[in-house]
Amino acid sequence: MHARGDADLARALLVIVETGELLLLSGAGAAEVVTTMGAVADAYSLPECVADVTSTSLMVSYRSSPETLPITEVRLVGEYGLDYARLRSVHRLVAGIRAGVVGPEAALAALDRMRSSPPPYKPWLVALAFAVTGASFTLMLGGGAVVFAAAFTTTIVVELLNRWLSGRRVQRFYQCVLGGALSTVVATLLQLTELTTQSSLVVVGGIVVLLPGLAFVAGVQDAIAGYFITASARILDAAIQTFAIVGGVGVALYVAVQCGVHVPLAPFAVRAAQEWQQFAFIGAAAAAVCVGFATVTQSSPKLMLSSGVTGAVGWTVYLLLSQKLGGPPVLAAAGAAVVVGLTSQIVARRFDVPPVLHIVVGIAPLAPGSTIYQGLLSLSQGESLAGLLTVGQAAAIGLAVAAGATLGPRRVAAPKPEADFRAPD
Repeated sequence: MHARGDADLARALLVIVETGELLLLSGAGAAEVVTTMGAVADAYSLPECVADVTSTSLMVSYRSSPETLPITEVRLVGEYGLDYARLRSVHRLVAGIRAGVVGPEAALAALDRMRSSPPPYKPWLVALAFAVTGASFTLMLGGGAVVFAAAFTTTIVVELLNRWLSGRRVQRFYQCVLGGALSTVVATLLQLTELTTQSSLVVVGGIVVLLPGLAFVAGVQDAIAGYFITASARILDAAIQTFAIVGGVGVALYVAVQCGVHVPLAPFAVRAAQEWQQFAFIGAAAAAVCVGFATVTQSSPKLMLSSGVTGAVGWTVYLLLSQKLGGPPVLAAAGAAVVVGLTSQIVARRFDVPPVLHIVVGIAPLAPGSTIYQGLLSLSQGESLAGLLTVGQAAAIGLAVAAGATLGPRRVAAPKPEADFRAPD
């Protein structure tokens, strides 16, 4: 399709910027957004079109000849999340555009439908998935049945509370503060009952859905791709959210101490695996984390199962490298992320989906959210050296996971449009 005339050109530019906007709102990285916008511009015979993206805005500019003024479209982007159902729909639309079967008018209509369509999974199912993710994470760290149940309940309460606060336009920072405080209160009450000596794991289980470990990894990926402004914004946002969680935990701990209750927040250690049965159990817990997170991100059922298997394999590789072979955590995380990245490329070809839909979910157990939390908690308690070392380790793990996960061939990918996309009548 060739963009001819001012009206066609305006519609084509609008398709390009709205495609990028939906990708960014759905959790795509800066490199993927710019690459996809460029693919749409090429499909509409606008090779001179220039696209750029930051964490909060998109820009598309086109100059038809040196004698004409450029036409520029700028779009401010609001708060973004992870919505892989919409992300996949956008890539299917891009496939139709690149195949020449979807013109600008049809594309704009399809984008409007995607923007207004409800998520495929009901809110109660997403809340349940959050709980499964948080509770299963405690199993990976050595928690027992009591800790699992407490973390499951706490995570549901935290998610419902945050959803209520979001409806009242309370900023994410304060949601993280309340989430950290509530998780610590539950851990304190559990400590008083003496049902378990692992009450500290309830804290990390309750806040794992708030910890921005994957946001940190996404920021590192943007930095590797050369989008330093977007990377800096994402990493800073992750740091602020983590500080908010630590602040909430600190306030709750202070109140508990003033009431004469001590909650030991011991360092979290990965559950040791000596026998193959233990590897199977821990792998199943990692798979449950990935399946829960896949549900939260609105992934399809097929991708849920494959992501769960990939996450279990990746975490098992991490355990083998770090425990059996005695490798450092950073190298073990990098090796596991490479396995996840390469496996995701295979799955992407099998199901005709962008690899990012599979990679981000598969690396969820490897994300250094809990390590960042430990480091900042140590800093808040005056343990400067230990805190700085732990934060440095978290940064190294995030870099290793981001680099390993993106290793391998990349593609903007799209399913076959004639099979999966139907242009509006």
